[in-house]
Amino acid sequence: QSRSSAASDVYKRQTDREKEIVLLIIQQKKNIEIANTLFVELSTIKSHINNIYKKENVNNRKEIIQKYHAIHKNTLQ
Repeated sequence: QSRSSAASDVYKRQTDREKEIVLLIIQQKKNIEIANTLFVELSTIKSHINNIYKKENVNNRKEIIQKYHAIHKNTLQ
């Protein structure tokens, strides 16, 4: 599978809202900051984050950030 294909697979798996949340996680935003930014409840953000972790097979924010940096680094090469 090509690098750009792997990146597009990641984005296909996620909803638009999950993509927004990942971008905010990468910006080091806390859950409450994400909830306030997106005008939703904290519990909603936690649910989205758990879905992201399951889809991307990661266990924490650090892993999701590392995964996305690796994907974007590879797509730029």
